[in-house]
Amino acid sequence: MKAIRFAAAMLAATCIAGAAHAATITQQYKAFSHGVGAQGTPEHSVYFAGGHNPAGSSGPKNNHFLFENAMPGNGVFTQFNDGTATLTGNVKNAGGDEYALSLFMEATGTPASIKLPSVPAGQSIDTSAWTFYSISTAIDSTLTYLGAGSLASFKLTEMDMTKAVQVGVGANDKNWDLFGLSTWINFTDLACTGNCQPSYGGDINITLAAVPLPASLPLVLLGLGGLGYMARRRQSA
Repeated sequence: MKAIRFAAAMLAATCIAGAAHAATITQQYKAFSHGVGAQGTPEHSVYFAGGHNPAGSSGPKNNHFLFENAMPGNGVFTQFNDGTATLTGNVKNAGGDEYALSLFMEATGTPASIKLPSVPAGQSIDTSAWTFYSISTAIDSTLTYLGAGSLASFKLTEMDMTKAVQVGVGANDKNWDLFGLSTWINFTDLACTGNCQPSYGGDINITLAAVPLPASLPLVLLGLGGLGYMARRRQSA
């Protein structure tokens, strides 16, 4: 059953990515909340910083949203051969408030500032092996509320222009020896009108586990991406 749910999530992520651009997948990962301590107890995937939280959200740690709290229990991080990447999946807090995350990224150079987790004495992190992305300005990244209530949905943008989305071993900012991803973001309420300022700051912190790609999946994605590209061409014509 879990395998079926993950396959469905992979297909959904593939469809989202294919609609965004015509490219082939180079690598895909299951994405999980970063862990605390040696046991890797899930902490958060999406975090509203400073104790803030979406107005009306509920439950303990209502500003901590985890992939593990939603189905299928993980997100999907996908890298493409054109230097772009996506992170998709549902996150939920302990009170049951659920959001759909869609993060679109574009490859960038090494940023001016890199954030490292604490490293034990005698150990080190090789940041030269990391990959860096900027959050796309061509496609809106969003955190969309899925409940029946009136919680806000948000557009996601970069909080600190000296940093970037960082991907690699130790890159999730919390676990020095795990492969993961971190980015620091502003949440802008999509219901705002006029010159709205970001409502909240926060971050995304996840660990990543590579999954094997079916041989046919890049071809499927290429077809879907081509359809999405042609649709956009028709709309702009």
